[in-house]
Amino acid sequence: MKSNKSARSRIRVSKNGALLASGKGRGHFNAKHPRSKKLRQKRQRAIPVSTKMRQRYSLVT
Repeated sequence: MKSNKSARSRIRVSKNGALLASGKGRGHFNAKHPRSKKLRQKRQRAIPVSTKMRQRYSLVT
């Protein structure tokens, strides 16, 4: 099964098998946003995935 490269580059798997992605809305033209919003968007977010789906796509390390 091939992986989707556009999604693969945006999502990473942590050492415990959780999927992490950065915050949305970080495209361009962020100069007018307050610093707190920029830092909030920079943080990684956990994507909820069931154990069954992790095993199916072999995301469990």
